[in-house]
Amino acid sequence: MMGDARTAMDVDHSVARPGMEWRVRIEVAHRSPVRCVVGATTGDGRGLIVTAGGDEMFRLWDASSGTAADAIACSSSSVLPSLVSFLGVLDVAGSRLLVSADGTAIRRIDLATGREVGPRLRPRQAAWLPKGGLGPVAILADDDSAMLVAGGPSGSVHRWDAMTGELLGQDWRAHDGKVLALAVLRGSGRSMIVSSGTDGFVRRWDAPTGEPIGEAWVGVNEPISVLACVSVDGRDVVIGQEYLGPIHRWDAVTGEPIGAPLPLEGWGLEMGGLAVTPDGRMLLAVDRGGTPWRWDLTTRDPVAEPLSEPTTLVTAAAVVPSEQGWLFVTGGQRGELRRWDTAGRRIGADLPGHSARVQQVLALPAGPDSGGRTVLLSTGQDGLRAWDAATGATAGPQGAGPLPSAGGLAAVWQHDGRLLAASATDDGFLRCDVTAGVVKEPPADEPEPPLTNVAPGVFPDGRRFFAGAGLDGGIYLVDAATGEALGEPLRGLKSQMLAGVAVVTLPDSTVMVAAGGEDCRVVRWNAVTGERIGKPLPAGEYIPVRLIFHPLSDGRVILSAHDGAGVYRWDAVTGEQLGPPLRTGGEPGAGLRLDTVSPDRILAVGQDDLVRCWDVVTGEHLGDVPDTICATTAILPDGRTLFVTGGVDGSITFTPIPARH
Repeated sequence: MMGDARTAMDVDHSVARPGMEWRVRIEVAHRSPVRCVVGATTGDGRGLIVTAGGDEMFRLWDASSGTAADAIACSSSSVLPSLVSFLGVLDVAGSRLLVSADGTAIRRIDLATGREVGPRLRPRQAAWLPKGGLGPVAILADDDSAMLVAGGPSGSVHRWDAMTGELLGQDWRAHDGKVLALAVLRGSGRSMIVSSGTDGFVRRWDAPTGEPIGEAWVGVNEPISVLACVSVDGRDVVIGQEYLGPIHRWDAVTGEPIGAPLPLEGWGLEMGGLAVTPDGRMLLAVDRGGTPWRWDLTTRDPVAEPLSEPTTLVTAAAVVPSEQGWLFVTGGQRGELRRWDTAGRRIGADLPGHSARVQQVLALPAGPDSGGRTVLLSTGQDGLRAWDAATGATAGPQGAGPLPSAGGLAAVWQHDGRLLAASATDDGFLRCDVTAGVVKEPPADEPEPPLTNVAPGVFPDGRRFFAGAGLDGGIYLVDAATGEALGEPLRGLKSQMLAGVAVVTLPDSTVMVAAGGEDCRVVRWNAVTGERIGKPLPAGEYIPVRLIFHPLSDGRVILSAHDGAGVYRWDAVTGEQLGPPLRTGGEPGAGLRLDTVSPDRILAVGQDDLVRCWDVVTGEHLGDVPDTICATTAILPDGRTLFVTGGVDGSITFTPIPARH
């Protein structure tokens, strides 16, 4: 299974169907966090980067070239890479295994076939638990055998034969409390396990027998949260990251401290928080803010130096072999996978990392304030991104990464050419100036109510605003540019919680706001006067979570509401219901045909990785788009209309809708 080494900037221009126009596809629009990184070598001696990420995939990369090698899906598994806290690669007796672990079980995968090997391994005392019970994991290997070591419940330590999965000897209680970190060392004539726990002690154990070695180490203020072992010029050294404190070094044999503690205000990561070169000369550590720091341990008084390029929160780090020598590799919260030499210099471009599902897409048509562009906004695990709908190129600030986002998505163009976006948070509106790449947090001194969804609107005088559905049952309107509250919240629903909200300007210039709540009804207001419009519209047995206005070319406006089981449709002005509910979900049906319907009448609803499309007026089923989360239509400046889909694989596809004659 070959991976895709293209980045979010890569755009594929391909034919959608014979006879149709060219389409644009953004291969990786959004990325998920890199959870774990580990280094290995290929059979011919090349360096290999192995990662686990939020896309529920294990991915392999050539360390020198950065090209993708393979991708292994984690299907029908309780050990998901999005939760993985340990990765390791074993080469024993002619077999190559990828070892992964979360907080529940250890899993072994044959890298040649991508198939799981043997049963998953759990501590004896945790076998009855549905999940949990597994602590930190380490691998002790030589050319002929390999041992897996893991922390278990109540401070216990367990060992397995890595190839057969058989338990090795009895487990033992290593700490009073929880085992926080494990490391292994093969040197000084014996194999050693080093453990740290919430009791504040660091202890050493004989790996084959489990017998203690010497006295426990003390003398740190907080427990050691991450451990690493290395041999330096024939001397075995243990390195430990104190929780929220400095890095310590000890002689593995005598237990004596080596030098002064290295100051670093760091949490320490569960796996890879400390990465040290096998010769013990260079150390990589991650601080509380997610910044990686490099230490030259060959100096008498090592001094930390930040890596040379800024990055987002680092979630994983490792030392990886390559043709250029040892490399530091860091994985970030927003998907960055970066390589550095041991001098702290960047090596090559970022690797694509792991894709993330496209959660929502929103198209803003070209107009006098948009600079003649149609812009598409999309959200994923890494936040909000902007794209030129005609070309697929990024439309935000040059070189800027994704902006934060939360619940729902709304956006408006300001008269000065700024594109402002908003999403809903527990603290109110989170607003972003997409054009400048600036985030506008909710005001701390004037807390706003928790919101569940947002929608954009324009008053008759041209002012842009955002409407937010509140958990307290109110609809809140704020100025899009300043965030200033615009009058009292709109009320009228019996619901204590609102879930969906939408805004439209009707042909008579009335600005209508619609919202649905937990009483399973939809209420309409005049946004200018605050007065209710018509009677509440019943929307089935569930909460209407998504509302959309559909202005039609004939002047009518349709309102649709999706409650998770079906889609309800009404004439937005009269409140007349249009036909029975349209059922969502289920198995995919016939493929979507875009040449049989007017673009303004396409109703697309995503559920269970399937977008189902209907004619919003007649309710006719137009077809389904599988492996897709969301869809919308976008009108280009030349009048063409695109059907835009966001995929489970992180891609965005722009397909022209054939013109009807």
